Order: sequence, then C-alpha cells, then structure tokens
Amino acid sequence: MVNDDPPFSDAVYFPNEDDASRVPCISNHQKKLNQWNRWSTEVIPSLVPLWRAYLRKTSNLRIPALPKNTEGSECFCDSGGRSLHVTCILFDRVEQIVLRTCACASAPSQLMAMGLFGCAPIAPSLAVDLRLLQFVKTLFVCLTLNTTAWCEALAVFLQERGYGLTTQDNLRRRFSNTYHLYIVLVMHNKELVSGIINASSSCHERETSDGEEEEGGAHEDTKDP
Repeated sequence: MVNDDPPFSDAVYFPNEDDASRVPCISNHQKKLNQWNRWSTEVIPSLVPLWRAYLRKTSNLRIPALPKNTEGSECFCDSGGRSLHVTCILFDRVEQIVLRTCACASAPSQLMAMGLFGCAPIAPSLAVDLRLLQFVKTLFVCLTLNTTAWCEALAVFLQERGYGLTTQDNLRRRFSNTYHLYIVLVMHNKELVSGIINASSSCHERETSDGEEEEGGAHEDTKDP
C-alpha cells in the first residue's frame, strides 16, 4: 500500500498566515508540500552562501544580530515589492522592523544579512536571532527536544521585561517552524561541505594512483635491456 502521508520534515512544518493568504484554496496536505518544496529547492540553497558569509563576518556568531528597517531602500527591479512587518526575537529583547521586499531582495536574504532567520519563505511575520537558534540547537543536544516548554519560558522571560507578544501558541508554532528550518539549513550546508571534501579526496587518490602507476612503468623501463 502506498503511503500518501508527507515525510517527517514536511509534517512538522506550520504554514505562515501571510503566505497562506497568497495561495488558492487547496488542501492542507498540498499546502505543506508546496511550501516545503519552496523551502527545499529555492530558499535554503540560496541562504547557504549568505549564511557562510555571515558566519565569517561575525567570527562564528560572536557579534549580535542587528535588525534594521529596509523600508524606503532603493530598488531597480519592476516587481513592485511589498512592505512586511516582522517581529524579531533576540536573546534579550524583541524588536519590530519593516522590510521592503521585492524580486531582487527577498525577506529571507535580508533577514540572514542581519543575523536572523524567518519563519516563512515569502512573508515571514517572525524572525529569530541566529545566535539564539544555535543556542537552542546546542541545548537540545543535551536535553530532550521540547519546543513548547522552551517557548513558554522565552515568552515569560520577554514579557517580564516589558516585551508584549501574541499568544504563546502563536510563538510556539512559528518558533518551532523557524528552528526546524534552521536545522535543515545547517544539515544542507554540512552535506555540501562533505560532498566537496569527498570529491577532493577522490580526485587526490586518483592523481596519487596515476602517479604511482607512471612511476612504476618508468622503473620497469629502466630494467629492460
């Protein structure tokens, strides 16, 4: 019997409300597949070089994220663009920014340049500090994965400091989605690096083998009368 259920990585994805409003009425199953396809084939591959560049620029995330408004920035493409209001979750605070997005400056790429990762591929309403995501990744290596408890603690921590958030469930869903996709980004980058290393090793082994064969043939030639 054929299993029509989406794979695990698709099933844990929660669509963003702004993105969902741009898509015709389709089943939730198809919506998840469509959004995962966009993430896996377009967004994640395009973010890998930007992520590597940000790691180099910040000495492996030593420098804090710097959210900033990009509304009003110049754009020379004919896509028209749109403005997005994004809530940025940082280690010790929450900031609201407005992004001007268009065909030449997507929301995920702009957020990555600031040290943030968005919760949706087109119109994210929430973005999380890369340093915070990396901290949670390290934490869940040592503890049982529990994003619900983590988000409840984060919400209380921020609210006690005067940062009002929407419902905790809203934060949990979007944070969980952002964290999951960040892990996909890290794994995709690791696979690319491993592929480059393996290809380089194979090339080196072939060159070494060819050199040994040529050296062996020359040695045999010197023995011939």
